[in-house]
Amino acid sequence: AESREAPFYHRTILGMTRAIDWLAKEPYADSSRFVYYGCSQGGGFGLYLPAMWGRFAKSLILCPNKCDMLAYRAGRQPGSSHIMNQKPEKIAAAEKNAPYHDNCNFAQMIRTPVRMVYGTADDNCQTIGGIAAFNRIASKDKRLQLLSGVGHGWHTAGFEAWLFSLP
Repeated sequence: AESREAPFYHRTILGMTRAIDWLAKEPYADSSRFVYYGCSQGGGFGLYLPAMWGRFAKSLILCPNKCDMLAYRAGRQPGSSHIMNQKPEKIAAAEKNAPYHDNCNFAQMIRTPVRMVYGTADDNCQTIGGIAAFNRIASKDKRLQLLSGVGHGWHTAGFEAWLFSLP
């Protein structure tokens, strides 16, 4: 992407934040009971949106993508960047703009309770990138559950009851 505003994620993050703001103002909505629940790309948005909107009661994030996207520069496995899968002439621009949409940067703004689940055999959203994002979550109430030998997908590790138990 030529600029940080060009990628799909930029407009989508801002648009979804505005949509949640709009819904929270509706008289029939109790925004104190809003929770976030998502997997993969939806899990990635589970780091973007609680950081940007900041008023979710809780978040359950399953195998989020877009975590630690430039880790390969330090010899680590990236969470799911796929930057190197682009045409060579586009890699420099992708690397320049990746930090703007990297969930490790958003995680440090999250202060609401979070539960994150990863399968250790996930080859789509690698666990190590998610751990990097989890370690940066600012919330004092956070928990990471690693499921040994489990691949990519909707593995809640029993946290659904926690997510929906609101006062």
